[in-house]
Amino acid sequence: MTIKKQHLWIDREYDRISTEIPCRIGPVGGARKSAVIVNLSAGGLKFTCSREVFDLLLPEDQRIPGQIGNVDIEIQFQLHSTGSRKPLNIRTLARIIYTERLAQDSYTAGIKFLSLGETDVRALATSIRERNIRPGWL
Repeated sequence: MTIKKQHLWIDREYDRISTEIPCRIGPVGGARKSAVIVNLSAGGLKFTCSREVFDLLLPEDQRIPGQIGNVDIEIQFQLHSTGSRKPLNIRTLARIIYTERLAQDSYTAGIKFLSLGETDVRALATSIRERNIRPGWL
């Protein structure tokens, strides 16, 4: 994994790394489906998913890729840090910031963490900075 700073229209607060981490994602209080985290920071992430998952997460009037307004979701994933026997289990509320259609049945979305505890933010930021993350499996 390599650290890559991404600059769209804003400067990022946290370093971001490219990943291939499986996750479970769904509407708040609803069923969770599988997706893959493609980049990760201590403040948010980007994931890819199928059309089925995309439709599950977004209200019908917001399914056109682009800027999204006030769509909160739940996400769960696990990370293993080199040198640590205990995985970092992340389960948090997040807000979808944008979406993009990649192909007929492939979408990506960027999310901002809403309820990640300060301890988890620090652990995530440290692991990313030291580049010692391995994907965990749910």
